[in-house]
Amino acid sequence: MQEFYRKHLNAIINIGLFITTLLIAVIAFKLVIPYLLPFLLGLILAVIMEPLVNLLLRLKLPRWAATAIAMLVTVGSLVTVTTLAIAKIVVELTKFLYNLPRVIERGAQVC
Repeated sequence: MQEFYRKHLNAIINIGLFITTLLIAVIAFKLVIPYLLPFLLGLILAVIMEPLVNLLLRLKLPRWAATAIAMLVTVGSLVTVTTLAIAKIVVELTKFLYNLPRVIERGAQVC
């Protein structure tokens, strides 16, 4: 058994270092993500808005106006999609709760 450990010592050390590094990375990620999240969301918004800004710049709008219009369109679209999604969830949840007593009753009859 000791021969196995001597023969595979480097592999065992590498696996231990990999697991330790992975554990440290996960802990660091959990500690740092609350501080990086606003920057990450800003980057995502900038990437989403960039094609619209470029289009508006080609239409000879100043950069500040193109950015403002793109921001309004992007944020407006996100708010609209979120509102529609929440409305759909509420409607479906209402239907589910309305039908829940019948579903429970059918389940009791099966058993």
